[in-house]
Amino acid sequence: MEQLSGPKRFWRFAFVCAESLLEAKKIEQDDFNELKSLGTNSDEPDTMLLAVCFTKPVGNLRRFAKFLGVDMWAPETVADFCYHSHGGNSPGIYATVTAINTNCVEVFDGKKTLKTLNIYQLILKVGDPVFVHLDCIVEKDE
Repeated sequence: MEQLSGPKRFWRFAFVCAESLLEAKKIEQDDFNELKSLGTNSDEPDTMLLAVCFTKPVGNLRRFAKFLGVDMWAPETVADFCYHSHGGNSPGIYATVTAINTNCVEVFDGKKTLKTLNIYQLILKVGDPVFVHLDCIVEKDE
């Protein structure tokens, strides 16, 4: 996977839920705007902001890290949590890019073809292995 800090990887995985949290009034507009701006700059996410906006997943990550006795924001911990555990909620999938269209990227997960969005504008080509969460490509496996 890409070399991302733990908080940046967590943000990539969690941000796909941010708009629905905003619509449900579970996060504030200013917090959503700050989260969204992280997609257009190289700033590191503030872990306090992540904890405020994504209370349940951050709590699950905290319990996961405590159980393993590891640093919760270490890149490896966040990767293990997001890609293998995620507290049992909406786990992602590994897939392979099969087609790239103007508005979507088709991927094959070993069973079926899925239409996904490349919201982080990752540079992709057919055959690239990717990680998908809630129909969005969140990371490319290098």
